[in-house]
Amino acid sequence: MQEPGGRLGIELRITPEARRCEIHSTRPVTASQVFIGRTPAETARVLPRLYSICGQAQACACTTALEHALGHTAPTEIRADRAAAVASETRREHLWRILIDWPAALDEPADHLTLARVHGLTRTLLAALAPDADLFIPGARPTATDQRVLAETRDALDTLLEARLFGMPPAHWLTRIDTPERLADWAASGVSQAARLLQRVIVEDLAGLGASTVAPLPALDDRALADLLPRLADPGFLTAPTWDGAPRETTPVTRQHHQPLVRALGTGLLARLVALLVEVADPPLLASRPSGALDDGLGVGRAAAARGMLTHLVQLDARGHIADYCILAPTEWNFHPRGALALALEALGPAPEAELRRRAGLLIAALDPCVAFDLTLSTAGPSEVPSCA
Repeated sequence: MQEPGGRLGIELRITPEARRCEIHSTRPVTASQVFIGRTPAETARVLPRLYSICGQAQACACTTALEHALGHTAPTEIRADRAAAVASETRREHLWRILIDWPAALDEPADHLTLARVHGLTRTLLAALAPDADLFIPGARPTATDQRVLAETRDALDTLLEARLFGMPPAHWLTRIDTPERLADWAASGVSQAARLLQRVIVEDLAGLGASTVAPLPALDDRALADLLPRLADPGFLTAPTWDGAPRETTPVTRQHHQPLVRALGTGLLARLVALLVEVADPPLLASRPSGALDDGLGVGRAAAARGMLTHLVQLDARGHIADYCILAPTEWNFHPRGALALALEALGPAPEAELRRRAGLLIAALDPCVAFDLTLSTAGPSEVPSCA
C-alpha cells in the first residue's frame, strides 16, 4: 500500500567512469487541490491535519496565504505568536534528528527519554501560545497568553538542552562556538552524542562531504511567487521546481549562512549538521507579513519550516471560495532530480561500497527529506568500488 506522505527512491549508479544519481518521488504534491471549492475558514482548519510533520508551519503558511487573498493583515501579536509556534516546532523537528538519527551514525542508542521531554515541553509551549486553538484561523485576534508558563517552559527546555546537548546554556554555545577551531574543541570534548558525531566527521575528514554547488533559493517577494501559480498547475514542476531555470536549495544551512561559523564551514556535511545545532540554540523566526496586495483573491504565505522555506499560494473565486491551491515544500527543492542531494551524491569520492552507503546516508539525513526513502547503490562491476587508498 502506498504511504500517505509518499516516499523517495534514491539510486546512485556507480561505474568506473562516473556516478549518476536518480531520485524518484511519490509525494502527493497536488494534495492541496482537494480544497478547491471550500471556504478559507474550512481550509485553514482542515489543511494542517493532512500533514503529520511540520503542521504548525503548514498552518502558518496556509493562514497567511488566505489572509493575504482576503485582504487581511494579522495583528503584530498574532504574527509573532505564529512565528514562535513554528520556531518551537522547528526546534523539535531538529532535535528528533539530533537525538534519534545522529546516535545511529555513532552506533549508539537513541536518546528517547530526552526527546520525550522535548515533545512534552513543546506541547506546553504551543498550548500557551494558542490557548483558544484559533491562532491559525484567518482573522484571529490576540488573546491573553500565559507569559509565566511560556517563560518557565522555555527555561526548562534550555536547561534540558544544556544538560543533554550543548554542555552549556544554548545562548552561550551560540556566542562562544563561533569559529571552526572552537567548534573542533567543543566536538573533541565529547560532551554529548552530537559533539561526538561532529568529532567523527572532523577526524574522518568528512567536513566538506557533499558540498553544495546548487545556488540558494533567493528571498522572493510575493509578486514573484504569485507569478509561479500558472506553472504550478503542472505536477511535473511541483515535483521538481526551478527558479530562473535551475534547481535551488532551501535548507537550514542556506538559512543560517549569515552566521559566521556556518559561513566559515561552507556547505558540506559539517556545515549542515552545525546549522541544525544553531537553529536549536536559536530557532528561526519569520513573522510572515504579505508585502502588499496582489490581484483580487490571490494570496501568498510563507513559513520557516524545519527543512527550509515553505510556501503556499491560493486563488479565491468570486464567492471567496478556493479556486486554486498549491504548496511548494522544501523537500521538492532540495531533492530535485538535479538538486543539492543528487549533485552531492554524484560528487562522492571513491570508497568501498559499504562506506559509500554510509556517506550517502549521512548526506540524506543531513538534508532530511521528511518522508521515508529507499537508497539503492548499483555498481557496474565488482561489489566494491576501489578506494583511492
